[in-house]
Amino acid sequence: VTLAQGGSIDADSVSIGSALALGGGTLAITAHAQPGYALAGGEQRSAPDGQPLAYADDAIVQAAGSRLTSAPTATLSLHTPAGASIALTEDANDLRGLVSALAGPAFGTAWSANVQNVGGVSAAAQSRVRLAGNALRIGGAGIEADTVALRAGSVATEGETAVIAARLPYNNLLGTATSVPGLIFELTDTAFATELSYGRPGAEIRIDVGSAAFGGRGTGFDAGFLSVLPHAGARGPTALYLSGPPSGPGSTYRFFHQGARIAGEIPVLYNGVLPQTPQLESSLSAVAAVSDGARKDRFDEAVRTENVAVRLRAGVIAEVGPSGPATQGGGEALRPATCKPIEGTLQCE
Repeated sequence: VTLAQGGSIDADSVSIGSALALGGGTLAITAHAQPGYALAGGEQRSAPDGQPLAYADDAIVQAAGSRLTSAPTATLSLHTPAGASIALTEDANDLRGLVSALAGPAFGTAWSANVQNVGGVSAAAQSRVRLAGNALRIGGAGIEADTVALRAGSVATEGETAVIAARLPYNNLLGTATSVPGLIFELTDTAFATELSYGRPGAEIRIDVGSAAFGGRGTGFDAGFLSVLPHAGARGPTALYLSGPPSGPGSTYRFFHQGARIAGEIPVLYNGVLPQTPQLESSLSAVAAVSDGARKDRFDEAVRTENVAVRLRAGVIAEVGPSGPATQGGGEALRPATCKPIEGTLQCE
């Protein structure tokens, strides 16, 4: 099927079974089906609250062997208002135009655990968007779902409003062994053969993963988890340049990359710096907790003689060094030494 000037497809579900070519304009595909859910397989299947994770069924899907192409002047818009998933996952896709995708009622929707009974199990039912192609140019309002997975030779967000938003937050207490990354980038061979294929300084890929501020949520876990594939697949100068909510000192938000600071993993720069691994963040938190406890104990030891520890901690910032406590001991302050003067002089006898 060839569409020269776009159009719209509005149905309960949409399946692309052969070849669909978009020559220009905007093709809006909307699938209204209420999704069913299936438990996520594999080892990584826990939601942030620890309950099993389930994925919504695909309402916009692509059959094996089919191909989707779009011209540079075309726009492909995908939407599942009821929260079903979207899967256009054939590597043969040649998407030269802009693409946007939304799983949910509207862009900017806050994350919800959406607990459902799935096969007799209480599970967090989540939507996902999975796209593949030679290149993905994200336009419009961008891509938004609970989880997002992109496989391409290059990815870029274009325009002022395009953001790749994965709502699913990350709980670092659960760790990476059972948690699901909110956002996955999978680089194909083309990505390693193309210079600056995944963003560049000054033109980073805009993302928002697991932020509590997204959609006005404001509560719950405030962290995002990114995975980059293939693991241990670093080649040449290829790296990902990403930008998103501020993370680090002065911010409650934390952004984690599964392969951060690990030799052989594809480098990721987030807001211009290398993010921490979840494991390192946990180790640093544990060290800080032990250090703070030791500091408090040493402080109390230094001031307990005068029984003013609580007042000092409330009113001042103090460092306790290796010397003896200033308040140790008792008695009054020492007066200057005295002597009997020689008459008519200032000297002592």
